Amino acid sequence: MHAYRSFGRHIVVGLVVVMTATMGSSIRAAADSGHGESGVDHRDGHGDRERNDDRDHDHSKSRRAGGTCTTTFRFTGPTTIHIDGRCDLLHLGATTLSAEQTVTQLPDGSLSAINDSIYTAANGDRLLSHFVGGATPSPTGLVLTGTETYVGGTGRFDDASGRSSLNGTVSFTSASEGIGEYTLAGRISFRSRSSQ
Repeated sequence: MHAYRSFGRHIVVGLVVVMTATMGSSIRAAADSGHGESGVDHRDGHGDRERNDDRDHDHSKSRRAGGTCTTTFRFTGPTTIHIDGRCDLLHLGATTLSAEQTVTQLPDGSLSAINDSIYTAANGDRLLSHFVGGATPSPTGLVLTGTETYVGGTGRFDDASGRSSLNGTVSFTSASEGIGEYTLAGRISFRSRSSQ
């Protein structure tokens, strides 16, 4: 029971960290210039600077999504975890994260995890995501991988869709709590300002 609980905590932390691009959620709360974007110099896969806003995109166009999150977590039951975090995400900027996760230990000793996340930007717009993934033990805790799927939200994210891959790590700070971090990378579609 203790081994499972310890392993589950690591997974929760990792998932909290990872969770995130599925949406999130992984999208920061700073709406600099009133556009809810961070001022980070992001580059595309060809080394060219990619503008971190959506003013020149139409409603249906898919955009690059991603960012980083740091998280804290605590077990709220034998297999349930609450996650809080702070993220720096494309299209959201400085963002807060809140997620509820459920973990299941598999026969091979790894963990499967699912969670629903809320990424909240500085202007109050929310991006919702659903994470499905897993965690494997590492010398310092757990390694997390999975996919976040965007499932709407509020404000300009009310019709958001898309998905991001999530990769992260988690470690325990006590028997029932821990910390983690994760990165998100994928694509997202959402309402452009001109279509609101």
